[in-house]
Amino acid sequence: GLPLQEVSCTTHKMDIDYEDPSVANLKLKDGEAASGNRDMIIRYRLAGGEIESGLLLFKGKEENFFLAMVQPPARPEAHQIPAREYVFIVDISGSMWGYPLDVSKEMMRKLLSELKPTDCFNILLFSGGSSLFSERSVAATESNINKGIAFIDKQHGGGGTELLPALRRALALERMEQSTKFNGTKEYTRSFVILTDGYVSVEKEAFDLIRNNLGTASFFPFGIGSGVNRYLIEGMAHAGMGTPFVVTNDEQATAIAEKFRKYIQQPVLTNINIAYEGFEAYDVEPLSMADVFAERPLIIFGKYRGNAKGSIKITGTSGEGDYTKLLAVNDAAVDERNAALTYLWAREKIKILDDYASLNMYTNELEEEITGLGLKYNLLTQYTSFVAIDKLVRNDDGTYTTVSQPLPLPEGVSNYAVGGVPGTMQKSHSGRKYMPGGGSGRTLDCEEISLSLDDVSVEEKPDEVFVLVEQMAEFKGSKDGLEAFIRENIIYPLDALAEGLEGKVYIEFVIDTDGSITDVAVVSSTDPALETEAIRVIKLTNLMWKAARHSGKKVRSMMVLEVAFVLE
Repeated sequence: GLPLQEVSCTTHKMDIDYEDPSVANLKLKDGEAASGNRDMIIRYRLAGGEIESGLLLFKGKEENFFLAMVQPPARPEAHQIPAREYVFIVDISGSMWGYPLDVSKEMMRKLLSELKPTDCFNILLFSGGSSLFSERSVAATESNINKGIAFIDKQHGGGGTELLPALRRALALERMEQSTKFNGTKEYTRSFVILTDGYVSVEKEAFDLIRNNLGTASFFPFGIGSGVNRYLIEGMAHAGMGTPFVVTNDEQATAIAEKFRKYIQQPVLTNINIAYEGFEAYDVEPLSMADVFAERPLIIFGKYRGNAKGSIKITGTSGEGDYTKLLAVNDAAVDERNAALTYLWAREKIKILDDYASLNMYTNELEEEITGLGLKYNLLTQYTSFVAIDKLVRNDDGTYTTVSQPLPLPEGVSNYAVGGVPGTMQKSHSGRKYMPGGGSGRTLDCEEISLSLDDVSVEEKPDEVFVLVEQMAEFKGSKDGLEAFIRENIIYPLDALAEGLEGKVYIEFVIDTDGSITDVAVVSSTDPALETEAIRVIKLTNLMWKAARHSGKKVRSMMVLEVAFVLE
């Protein structure tokens, strides 16, 4: 393990006993025996102002596990930080038009203004294609920074979005020559800052590309917009061994942007390589080693065969020059208290597989692998759950008793969280609204209450718009008829035609009980030039709809349609 400087608990009163410099035992004080109604938060700080490394081992019945870590100093000094190269990969597609792109521009101004003269930068804009500020990164001089800001300022957003080609082009950019030396290092540490709302065409290969190139560059995704695709942002962050950052409104923008800036501006160890000498490691995660930043340690999970022997050699480059650390496996005791390493390794594997499954990359093989890990290591996953089975039969005659067992609420949560509040309305997933029978916020003194839906009155407001209905609204004719109607009536905008623009516009509208449509609006689009025509052609479908039905009645319902603009 690593030497500890300080361990504290901010939520409970604890007795802390330091067994040795790297092991601390924590025990609840006597008065805290009934404090299980709140989360326990334990904080620790490592000793030393240098880069530290450590190793934990666990020997199981069938498999052995290890965890190696490279921990940065809490506050790196300027001389510990290598010269940096930032490549800003900025989404300028139609969905980024307006607020998201404005935040991206402001973010870049702040990041560029913080660069040192020894740093360098480049800008890659992507939508359906991509364009570069410079074929080679340029020094962060005042003149170049002003040119870079002007380059991004003239962008307004438009077109489709292709992330994978942009990442490949960024990785192919020429690096600074190895003979160039700043701060005693041979090469710049390269960071890719990806600014997007996440509405991009993404393939499995994008995650693979990030995971397989962590030793080449660090990847920092930053999600911007009121409807950010968090699955993509979090997936890219996990693949890059980092933390996802998302801004959804103006109030958050300044604080989160500043936190992001601090997170990415202090690399302390780059070009990391791990070599196993006489130590038979396998199933190691991550596949390639990410750079160590002041707020991002490197943690390596894996298994090993045979006895714990040999060494793990960690090499890299810091601001002070070459870094080498040899971890002698024999010096790290195989400890039964490290049994959690089994679950940490399995959780890391499941998290990576979940990222692929969440972005429409689901396959039977993925489900089988996640299920297998959950069952083998007794972990809850999206495909597995825990079931309690009592082997002792206590009710031979089949009778059962219902027991109401009260549990304490989390500390600080009022009893009104579970009691009824007079006059409130509760909405179900079906779209129905139910009026509860009232209450005073107290639990009733009774054993059991049974309710049937037949006993509950249903209140439906005439002007209510349903999102979920039993029978959806239909275009008179069929789905094919709707597509044909749009194709026959759409008029390609001249500006888009002249520029060869293609794309999609998503239109939201309300279908009334008489088949008329209202509240027509754009949800998202790949280019603003296409939006007016998309709205016009949807409005032509007025009175051409069969209303949705719910509970046997016609109801107003919400509809979202895609209008595609394709040049033939």
